[in-house]
Amino acid sequence: MFSSNELLEPSKRESTLVVVVRVATDCSLGCQHCGFSRELSFLRREIDTSTLINLGGSLQSIQERSNRRVLVSWLGGEPFQWTALREMTVRFKNEFGLALSVTTNGLKLASDLVRSFALSHFYEITISIDGLEPHHDLMRSCPGMFLRLKKIVEKIHRERNTARTRLRVNTVLTEFNMSSFPEFCRQMAQWGFDELTFNPLGGNDRPDFFAQHRLTLAQVNELSTNLDRIRDECHGMGLVIRGGAEYLSRLQATARGERIPIDDCKPGENFLFVDERGLVSPCSFTCGTLGIPVDQWIAEGTSKSAEDFLQRKRLIRPVACDDCLATNVFDKFA
Repeated sequence: MFSSNELLEPSKRESTLVVVVRVATDCSLGCQHCGFSRELSFLRREIDTSTLINLGGSLQSIQERSNRRVLVSWLGGEPFQWTALREMTVRFKNEFGLALSVTTNGLKLASDLVRSFALSHFYEITISIDGLEPHHDLMRSCPGMFLRLKKIVEKIHRERNTARTRLRVNTVLTEFNMSSFPEFCRQMAQWGFDELTFNPLGGNDRPDFFAQHRLTLAQVNELSTNLDRIRDECHGMGLVIRGGAEYLSRLQATARGERIPIDDCKPGENFLFVDERGLVSPCSFTCGTLGIPVDQWIAEGTSKSAEDFLQRKRLIRPVACDDCLATNVFDKFA
Protein backbone atom coordinates (compact mmCIF):
# COMPACT_ATOMS: atom_id res chain seq x y z
CA MET A 1 0.00 0.00 0.00
CA PHE A 2 1.25 3.45 -0.91
CA SER A 3 1.35 6.42 1.44
CA SER A 4 -0.07 9.56 -0.14
CA ASN A 5 2.51 11.53 1.89
CA GLU A 6 5.58 9.65 0.69
CA LEU A 7 7.73 11.60 -1.75
CA LEU A 8 9.01 9.57 -4.68
CA GLU A 9 12.59 9.64 -5.86
CA PRO A 10 12.82 10.79 -9.51
CA SER A 11 13.94 7.30 -10.56
CA LYS A 12 10.62 5.86 -9.34
CA ARG A 13 8.35 8.38 -11.04
CA GLU A 14 8.19 6.33 -14.25
CA SER A 15 6.10 3.70 -12.46
CA THR A 16 3.54 6.33 -11.41
CA LEU A 17 0.29 6.90 -13.28
CA VAL A 18 -0.17 10.67 -13.47
CA VAL A 19 -3.75 11.90 -13.89
CA VAL A 20 -4.12 15.64 -14.53
CA VAL A 21 -7.64 16.94 -13.89
CA ARG A 22 -8.71 20.39 -15.06
CA VAL A 23 -11.21 20.99 -12.30
CA ALA A 24 -12.36 24.51 -13.22
CA THR A 25 -11.89 27.16 -15.88
CA ASP A 26 -12.38 30.24 -13.71
CA CYS A 27 -9.49 32.54 -12.79
CA SER A 28 -9.30 36.03 -11.30
CA LEU A 29 -6.13 37.00 -13.18
CA GLY A 30 -5.91 38.59 -16.64
CA CYS A 31 -2.85 36.73 -17.91
CA GLN A 32 -2.01 37.79 -21.44
CA HIS A 33 -0.86 34.34 -22.61
CA CYS A 34 -3.57 32.19 -20.98
CA GLY A 35 -6.81 30.83 -22.42
CA PHE A 36 -8.51 31.12 -19.02
CA SER A 37 -7.80 34.83 -18.48
CA ARG A 38 -10.59 36.81 -16.83
CA GLU A 39 -10.44 39.08 -19.89
CA LEU A 40 -11.83 36.34 -22.15
CA SER A 41 -15.56 35.85 -22.51
CA PHE A 42 -16.72 32.23 -22.43
CA LEU A 43 -18.85 29.98 -20.25
CA ARG A 44 -16.87 29.06 -17.12
CA ARG A 45 -17.50 25.66 -15.60
CA GLU A 46 -16.36 23.19 -12.95
CA ILE A 47 -16.09 19.43 -13.20
CA ASP A 48 -19.09 17.54 -11.83
CA THR A 49 -18.26 16.22 -8.36
CA SER A 50 -20.14 12.92 -8.82
CA THR A 51 -18.06 12.28 -11.95
CA LEU A 52 -14.93 13.08 -9.98
CA ILE A 53 -15.90 10.70 -7.17
CA ASN A 54 -16.40 7.89 -9.69
CA LEU A 55 -12.98 8.70 -11.14
CA GLY A 56 -11.37 8.62 -7.69
CA GLY A 57 -12.84 5.23 -6.87
CA SER A 58 -11.61 3.82 -10.16
CA LEU A 59 -8.11 5.24 -9.67
CA GLN A 60 -8.03 3.73 -6.20
CA SER A 61 -8.81 0.32 -7.76
CA ILE A 62 -6.07 0.80 -10.37
CA GLN A 63 -3.54 1.64 -7.65
CA GLU A 64 -4.47 -1.37 -5.54
CA ARG A 65 -4.71 -3.80 -8.46
CA SER A 66 -1.57 -2.76 -10.33
CA ASN A 67 0.71 -1.85 -7.43
CA ARG A 68 1.43 1.42 -9.24
CA ARG A 69 1.17 4.70 -7.48
CA VAL A 70 -1.45 7.12 -8.84
CA LEU A 71 -0.77 10.85 -8.62
CA VAL A 72 -3.77 13.12 -9.27
CA SER A 73 -2.98 16.72 -10.16
CA TRP A 74 -5.55 19.54 -9.93
CA LEU A 75 -5.25 22.08 -12.76
CA GLY A 76 -7.27 25.13 -13.77
CA GLY A 77 -8.07 27.94 -14.45
CA GLU A 78 -7.16 28.49 -10.86
CA PRO A 79 -7.80 25.39 -8.69
CA PHE A 80 -7.95 27.41 -5.46
CA GLN A 81 -11.06 29.16 -6.85
CA TRP A 82 -12.74 25.78 -7.36
CA THR A 83 -15.69 25.54 -4.97
CA ALA A 84 -15.18 21.80 -4.30
CA LEU A 85 -11.41 21.96 -3.76
CA ARG A 86 -11.38 21.18 -0.04
CA GLU A 87 -14.06 18.47 -0.18
CA MET A 88 -12.59 16.62 -3.16
CA THR A 89 -8.99 16.95 -2.01
CA VAL A 90 -9.79 15.44 1.39
CA ARG A 91 -11.79 12.65 -0.21
CA PHE A 92 -9.17 11.74 -2.81
CA LYS A 93 -6.42 11.69 -0.19
CA ASN A 94 -8.14 10.13 2.80
CA GLU A 95 -10.80 7.89 1.26
CA PHE A 96 -9.14 6.87 -2.00
CA GLY A 97 -5.54 6.93 -0.73
CA LEU A 98 -4.25 8.85 -3.74
CA ALA A 99 -1.33 11.28 -3.85
CA LEU A 100 -2.33 14.80 -4.90
CA SER A 101 -0.63 17.77 -6.48
CA VAL A 102 -1.84 21.20 -7.56
CA THR A 103 -0.72 23.89 -10.01
CA THR A 104 -1.66 27.40 -8.93
CA ASN A 105 -0.89 31.08 -9.43
CA GLY A 106 -0.10 31.04 -5.71
CA LEU A 107 -2.07 34.05 -4.48
CA LYS A 108 -4.61 32.12 -2.38
CA LEU A 109 -1.70 30.60 -0.43
CA ALA A 110 -1.24 33.95 1.32
CA SER A 111 -3.99 32.77 3.69
CA ASP A 112 -2.65 30.88 6.72
CA LEU A 113 -5.63 28.50 6.60
CA VAL A 114 -5.30 27.78 2.88
CA ARG A 115 -1.54 27.30 3.18
CA SER A 116 -1.93 24.92 6.12
CA PHE A 117 -4.52 22.89 4.22
CA ALA A 118 -2.31 22.72 1.13
CA LEU A 119 0.72 21.58 3.09
CA SER A 120 -1.34 18.89 4.81
CA HIS A 121 -2.85 17.44 1.66
CA PHE A 122 -0.65 18.03 -1.40
CA TYR A 123 2.33 15.89 -2.31
CA GLU A 124 3.50 18.58 -4.77
CA ILE A 125 2.65 22.27 -5.02
CA THR A 126 3.56 23.92 -8.32
CA ILE A 127 3.43 27.71 -8.52
CA SER A 128 3.40 29.39 -11.93
CA ILE A 129 5.80 32.33 -12.15
CA ASP A 130 6.55 33.83 -15.55
CA GLY A 131 9.92 35.46 -14.94
CA LEU A 132 11.42 38.24 -12.86
CA GLU A 133 9.33 41.01 -11.32
CA PRO A 134 8.59 43.36 -14.25
CA HIS A 135 7.89 40.57 -16.73
CA HIS A 136 5.78 38.42 -14.40
CA ASP A 137 3.62 41.30 -13.21
CA LEU A 138 3.08 42.47 -16.80
CA MET A 139 2.23 39.01 -18.11
CA ARG A 140 -0.23 38.44 -15.26
CA SER A 141 -1.70 41.96 -15.43
CA CYS A 142 -1.18 42.11 -11.67
CA PRO A 143 1.22 44.81 -10.37
CA GLY A 144 3.09 43.77 -7.24
CA MET A 145 2.32 40.07 -7.67
CA PHE A 146 5.94 38.92 -7.93
CA LEU A 147 6.91 40.37 -4.55
CA ARG A 148 3.70 39.03 -2.98
CA LEU A 149 4.59 35.57 -4.24
CA LYS A 150 8.10 35.87 -2.83
CA LYS A 151 6.67 36.32 0.68
CA ILE A 152 4.19 33.48 0.16
CA VAL A 153 6.79 31.01 -1.12
CA GLU A 154 9.20 31.86 1.70
CA LYS A 155 6.41 31.12 4.21
CA ILE A 156 5.61 27.80 2.53
CA HIS A 157 9.29 26.86 2.57
CA ARG A 158 9.56 27.61 6.29
CA GLU A 159 6.33 25.86 7.25
CA ARG A 160 6.46 22.69 5.15
CA ASN A 161 7.79 19.26 5.94
CA THR A 162 10.26 18.79 3.08
CA ALA A 163 9.90 15.00 3.36
CA ARG A 164 6.18 15.28 2.58
CA THR A 165 5.70 18.19 0.18
CA ARG A 166 7.73 19.07 -2.91
CA LEU A 167 7.70 22.74 -3.94
CA ARG A 168 8.03 23.41 -7.66
CA VAL A 169 8.00 26.51 -9.83
CA ASN A 170 6.93 26.36 -13.47
CA THR A 171 7.73 29.20 -15.83
CA VAL A 172 6.75 30.09 -19.40
CA LEU A 173 9.65 31.15 -21.60
CA THR A 174 9.06 33.93 -24.13
CA GLU A 175 11.23 36.08 -26.35
CA PHE A 176 11.30 38.76 -23.64
CA ASN A 177 12.21 36.78 -20.51
CA MET A 178 14.71 34.35 -22.03
CA SER A 179 17.75 36.54 -21.36
CA SER A 180 16.91 36.76 -17.64
CA PHE A 181 16.31 33.00 -17.24
CA PRO A 182 19.62 32.30 -15.39
CA GLU A 183 18.94 35.03 -12.84
CA PHE A 184 15.33 33.85 -12.52
CA CYS A 185 16.57 30.35 -11.67
CA ARG A 186 18.93 31.72 -9.05
CA GLN A 187 16.17 33.73 -7.40
CA MET A 188 13.80 30.75 -7.38
CA ALA A 189 16.52 28.73 -5.61
CA GLN A 190 16.88 31.50 -3.02
CA TRP A 191 13.11 31.53 -2.44
CA GLY A 192 13.23 27.84 -1.45
CA PHE A 193 11.86 25.90 -4.43
CA ASP A 194 13.00 22.29 -4.86
CA GLU A 195 12.41 22.04 -8.62
CA LEU A 196 12.00 24.27 -11.64
CA THR A 197 10.26 23.28 -14.85
CA PHE A 198 9.73 25.37 -17.96
CA ASN A 199 7.43 25.54 -20.95
CA PRO A 200 7.93 27.49 -24.14
CA LEU A 201 5.13 29.92 -24.87
CA GLY A 202 2.43 27.97 -26.71
CA GLY A 203 0.16 29.13 -29.48
CA ASN A 204 -3.10 27.27 -28.88
CA ASP A 205 -4.59 29.56 -26.22
CA ARG A 206 -3.69 33.03 -27.53
CA PRO A 207 -2.38 32.78 -31.11
CA ASP A 208 -1.92 36.53 -31.57
CA PHE A 209 0.14 36.86 -28.41
CA PHE A 210 2.19 33.80 -29.40
CA ALA A 211 3.06 35.28 -32.79
CA GLN A 212 4.52 38.38 -31.14
CA HIS A 213 6.31 36.76 -28.17
CA ARG A 214 7.37 33.24 -29.18
CA LEU A 215 10.92 32.02 -28.60
CA THR A 216 13.38 32.39 -31.43
CA LEU A 217 15.58 29.53 -32.59
CA ALA A 218 18.68 31.44 -31.48
CA GLN A 219 17.26 31.72 -27.98
CA VAL A 220 16.42 28.02 -27.76
CA ASN A 221 19.90 27.11 -29.02
CA GLU A 222 21.44 29.40 -26.41
CA LEU A 223 19.33 27.75 -23.71
CA SER A 224 20.48 24.31 -24.85
CA THR A 225 24.10 25.42 -24.73
CA ASN A 226 23.91 27.02 -21.29
CA LEU A 227 21.41 24.85 -19.45
CA ASP A 228 23.91 22.42 -17.94
CA ARG A 229 25.90 25.31 -16.48
CA ILE A 230 22.75 26.89 -15.05
CA ARG A 231 21.69 23.51 -13.69
CA ASP A 232 25.00 22.95 -11.94
CA GLU A 233 24.97 26.38 -10.32
CA CYS A 234 21.39 26.02 -9.09
CA HIS A 235 21.85 22.45 -7.94
CA GLY A 236 24.45 23.77 -5.53
CA MET A 237 21.75 26.11 -4.20
CA GLY A 238 19.27 23.24 -3.72
CA LEU A 239 17.22 23.71 -6.91
CA VAL A 240 16.84 20.95 -9.52
CA ILE A 241 16.05 22.18 -13.05
CA ARG A 242 14.08 19.63 -15.06
CA GLY A 243 13.93 19.14 -18.84
CA GLY A 244 15.90 16.46 -20.67
CA ALA A 245 17.64 16.43 -24.06
CA GLU A 246 14.49 15.21 -25.81
CA TYR A 247 12.55 18.13 -24.38
CA LEU A 248 15.11 20.63 -25.63
CA SER A 249 14.96 19.00 -29.07
CA ARG A 250 11.19 19.50 -29.05
CA LEU A 251 11.69 23.21 -28.28
CA GLN A 252 14.21 23.54 -31.09
CA ALA A 253 11.87 21.86 -33.57
CA THR A 254 9.06 24.23 -32.59
CA ALA A 255 11.31 27.25 -33.04
CA ARG A 256 12.34 25.97 -36.49
CA GLY A 257 8.72 25.34 -37.46
CA GLU A 258 9.35 21.59 -37.76
CA ARG A 259 6.57 19.15 -36.96
CA ILE A 260 7.14 16.03 -34.86
CA PRO A 261 4.43 13.44 -35.56
CA ILE A 262 3.91 10.70 -32.98
CA ASP A 263 2.18 7.47 -34.01
CA ASP A 264 2.31 5.64 -30.68
CA CYS A 265 2.85 7.63 -27.49
CA LYS A 266 1.50 4.70 -25.44
CA PRO A 267 -1.65 6.76 -24.87
CA GLY A 268 -3.15 6.39 -21.42
CA GLU A 269 -0.41 4.10 -20.13
CA ASN A 270 1.43 6.50 -17.81
CA PHE A 271 -0.54 9.71 -18.23
CA LEU A 272 -4.21 10.68 -18.45
CA PHE A 273 -5.93 14.04 -18.80
CA VAL A 274 -9.46 14.75 -17.56
CA ASP A 275 -11.08 18.03 -18.58
CA GLU A 276 -13.77 20.07 -16.86
CA ARG A 277 -16.47 18.29 -18.89
CA GLY A 278 -15.41 14.97 -17.38
CA LEU A 279 -13.77 13.63 -20.56
CA VAL A 280 -10.77 11.31 -20.19
CA SER A 281 -8.09 11.46 -22.89
CA PRO A 282 -4.37 10.69 -23.33
CA CYS A 283 -3.44 14.39 -23.16
CA SER A 284 -4.95 17.87 -23.14
CA PHE A 285 -4.50 18.21 -26.92
CA THR A 286 -6.67 15.19 -27.75
CA CYS A 287 -9.79 15.80 -25.64
CA GLY A 288 -11.87 16.76 -28.65
CA THR A 289 -11.13 13.63 -30.67
CA LEU A 290 -10.18 10.88 -28.20
CA GLY A 291 -11.89 12.06 -25.03
CA ILE A 292 -14.58 9.80 -23.54
CA PRO A 293 -16.76 10.37 -20.44
CA VAL A 294 -15.31 9.12 -17.16
CA ASP A 295 -18.19 6.67 -16.64
CA GLN A 296 -17.69 5.20 -20.12
CA TRP A 297 -13.95 4.89 -19.49
CA ILE A 298 -14.71 2.97 -16.29
CA ALA A 299 -17.38 0.79 -17.90
CA GLU A 300 -15.11 -0.19 -20.80
CA GLY A 301 -12.43 -1.37 -18.39
CA THR A 302 -9.65 0.85 -17.09
CA SER A 303 -7.16 -2.03 -17.22
CA LYS A 304 -7.19 -1.91 -21.01
CA SER A 305 -7.60 1.84 -21.48
CA ALA A 306 -4.15 2.26 -23.04
CA GLU A 307 -4.98 -0.34 -25.69
CA ASP A 308 -8.40 1.24 -26.29
CA PHE A 309 -6.95 4.74 -26.70
CA LEU A 310 -4.39 3.45 -29.19
CA GLN A 311 -7.14 1.79 -31.24
CA ARG A 312 -9.19 5.00 -31.16
CA LYS A 313 -6.15 6.98 -32.24
CA ARG A 314 -5.65 4.69 -35.24
CA LEU A 315 -9.30 5.05 -36.25
CA ILE A 316 -9.59 8.80 -35.67
CA ARG A 317 -6.12 10.30 -35.69
CA PRO A 318 -6.10 13.67 -33.89
CA VAL A 319 -4.52 16.53 -35.81
CA ALA A 320 -2.46 17.24 -32.69
CA CYS A 321 -0.62 13.92 -33.16
CA ASP A 322 0.84 15.20 -36.43
CA ASP A 323 2.89 17.65 -34.37
CA CYS A 324 2.86 16.41 -30.79
CA LEU A 325 3.33 19.11 -28.16
CA ALA A 326 2.47 17.01 -25.10
CA THR A 327 5.25 17.69 -22.61
CA ASN A 328 4.80 14.30 -20.92
CA VAL A 329 5.83 12.62 -24.18
CA PHE A 330 9.06 14.66 -24.40
CA ASP A 331 10.50 14.25 -20.91
CA LYS A 332 9.72 17.66 -19.48
CA PHE A 333 10.33 16.25 -16.00
CA ALA A 334 13.56 14.36 -16.79
